Amino acid sequence: MNKYRVAVIGCGKPRGTTGATGYGMSHQHWLGMEKTGKCELAAVADISEENAKGFTADHGPKAAIYADYMQMMEKEKPDIVCVALWPHLHAKVVCDIVKFKPRAIHCEKPMDSNWDGAFRMHEDCKKAGIQLTINHQRRFNKPFQKVKSLLVEGAIGKLLRLESAWHNFQDSGTHWIDMLFNFNGDTGVQWVLGQIDLRNARKTFGALQETHGIMTFRFANGVRATHLAGLNHQDLGCMIRATGDAGVLEIMENGPNWVRLNRLGKGGW
Repeated sequence: MNKYRVAVIGCGKPRGTTGATGYGMSHQHWLGMEKTGKCELAAVADISEENAKGFTADHGPKAAIYADYMQMMEKEKPDIVCVALWPHLHAKVVCDIVKFKPRAIHCEKPMDSNWDGAFRMHEDCKKAGIQLTINHQRRFNKPFQKVKSLLVEGAIGKLLRLESAWHNFQDSGTHWIDMLFNFNGDTGVQWVLGQIDLRNARKTFGALQETHGIMTFRFANGVRATHLAGLNHQDLGCMIRATGDAGVLEIMENGPNWVRLNRLGKGGW
């Protein structure tokens, strides 16, 4: 069986290693692809030769190394491309490589720092017939999968409301927004309202992180959702809450009892 040829743009450093600025998610992307048994690492591109050499040493000594991702795409013609750069670079790089027609592009979250960039990524890939995925891997974590299965089973009856709270919207907070969609069957949204407070804001990977924020929206099936962000996000009392007409499900911020269920009339959690 011929394997999919994978290229990585933005190697980074694994979390906890000297000089690491984050998780080094490209390493995790590749490890997931490698475990399928269907992929081979063809090439990497990074402006840091040290990072690129470190990546290939760990994951594929035969992979070619490039400083310019466009040269890499031109020469290697990969089937799958992993983009793991800072958010403000996502749209530019994804839209640049669309013309090389890879079969799929897997991009780290968030899509981009700006709405127009995120929209352009979607439209360009859709037009070219390229599968674009954003790395919201928490759908595969056990607590979230447990809640999803309970919702599908009807453990809390008809879903009415979803709430979530986390440190921010822009960075890790995008996981919670994705989870709200996941728990409601990826139903479309009718409208959304939001507000942020940027006083004393800080930057994460070059993107502004709000001090406080609130987002509320209504899904097309009538379910209402709210996400709270910022310094007082713990006021919600849990990370995510799903309320139905027959009970409540909550995902807590700290284990070991991550998930709790309160069925109406059944005497508490």
